[in-house]
Amino acid sequence: LDVSGYYKDVRDLVEEARFKDITSGGEFSTYVNRDYADIRGFRVALVKRQGALTGSVNYQFGVATGKSAAVGNAVPYYARNADGSITTSLDDVPIRDITLDFDRTHNIVITLGYATGQEWGPELFGVLPFADLNLSGRSTLVSGRPYTSPSNLKEVNAARTPWEYNTDLRLTKRIRNFFGVEATL
Repeated sequence: LDVSGYYKDVRDLVEEARFKDITSGGEFSTYVNRDYADIRGFRVALVKRQGALTGSVNYQFGVATGKSAAVGNAVPYYARNADGSITTSLDDVPIRDITLDFDRTHNIVITLGYATGQEWGPELFGVLPFADLNLSGRSTLVSGRPYTSPSNLKEVNAARTPWEYNTDLRLTKRIRNFFGVEATL
């Protein structure tokens, strides 16, 4: 059994910034290091590695928040006024942190394997067809990705896509004497 937690405070992420000189009318965009993210969570894993039946169950809970997950999503505007002073507009920067695009709050991974021995199972025509088999499977369940619903554009990344599921199965058979060589199918 393994239980662990994590916290990552990410600062100075790159984001786009727009500048305008009121006197000359010149405008340009550049990149500045000013954005941040806050990533935290925990993980619980249970592993069994010995015996014919092996496997693990891994659950991870994590939350990733910040002002923006993409360079151009929360752009600050800077203007040089006629008197030389600089004004900043943060109208496009969310007041509260939002769930970032890559946030996947729940992750569950289950792996199971069963291996038979060299002399396992019933004999059929002088052969043990179920001997030296290995059956394994891996299933993942992941919570949906955050997105901004078209029905409520002010709530950035407040909606979630459906959960994603995937299962892979593998069956292998070891043949100890396949025309003079060992083979695995």
